[in-house]
Amino acid sequence: MVDRALSWVWWRIETSTTVPARSLGIFRWVFGAYLLVFDARWFAWLDRTPDAFFDPPVFSLAYLVGRFPPPPFFTVVDIVGLLALCAMTVGYRTRAMTVTALLTYLVSSTFNYSHGKVSHQIAIVLILGCMAVADWGKGSPRRVAQGMSLLAVSICFGFLAAGVDKARFWLTTDLGVSGILSWYYPRMDLDAPRLLAPFVPGTPLWLLKIADFSAVLMELSGFAALLSGRIAWRTWLLVLPTFHLANTLILNITFPTQVVGYLVFIDLAAVFVLKGERLRRARTLGAVLLIAVTSWHVVTRVAGGGSFHVLGGSAAQLVTADIVVSICACLTVIALVARDLLAEVAAARARRTTADRARPSPVAS
Repeated sequence: MVDRALSWVWWRIETSTTVPARSLGIFRWVFGAYLLVFDARWFAWLDRTPDAFFDPPVFSLAYLVGRFPPPPFFTVVDIVGLLALCAMTVGYRTRAMTVTALLTYLVSSTFNYSHGKVSHQIAIVLILGCMAVADWGKGSPRRVAQGMSLLAVSICFGFLAAGVDKARFWLTTDLGVSGILSWYYPRMDLDAPRLLAPFVPGTPLWLLKIADFSAVLMELSGFAALLSGRIAWRTWLLVLPTFHLANTLILNITFPTQVVGYLVFIDLAAVFVLKGERLRRARTLGAVLLIAVTSWHVVTRVAGGGSFHVLGGSAAQLVTADIVVSICACLTVIALVARDLLAEVAAARARRTTADRARPSPVAS
């Protein structure tokens, strides 16, 4: 009985998350290029971190090591990770390069989290890990399904954990308690861009309470959408970047990397339709540009500098750039997911029409 139930669950998950193998190859280019241009790994600064800040979690590699490794350890790991990420993106030994990039993220992150905060950048590790299993669509159908299913479950679990924690405080009928406002006021940095933030204080309390309930419901409903089928899953995926866009505009909370990661679950092959000579030229141009970007990152890190963003800049400029990138990413992903959702609805309608026509007509008595 349990085996049958589990088989049904995984079958439903596979049904909801299946995309063409070529789509995962396109996603590799999109995700890798995004990381190298807008969210390149930058842990070289840890080489200059005083040991007084070392406070790792007990169950971590950093705790076993006992201190920050001596320089230039993190600079070297950064360079290896960047080169692996570039090679992975352009298609050179994709699984090996994905695993290499993943390991460098894991090693660097465990020391980065030794300052007392676990960042949401773990999403990069999850995507790389699951795509190493699927080999970006080049693995066997079973391995591809396993990688996609594992990533979907991980995302749903992450939102579920966040939703359960919020539910303890946000799900109350007391209009004097607002989860949105509890995040709003501490984040109102005077130097940060204020887009829709000035409109929040005048918002009716009942509307803020509806927003509290909606946010928690969205975070708790991932598994239900995943098990309900392709249309429900894509509907939930459409809500996610909309939610992130609202967070960016109102709270200056950005999740552009996670938003771009949602594209793994839609059919990108239906959007990027280049073939033959045009496809070869596009790949060549993309590879040249990414090699140039990677070279810039390597040179700046060797010189003792560096940045997540390819253009660099001051802290204030990077905050503004992150918000702009987040807005653009959210709007783009919303459009692409909406297109995929409409295609799924049309396909479901066509299947129903075909089934109705194949059904024998009742014979008149």
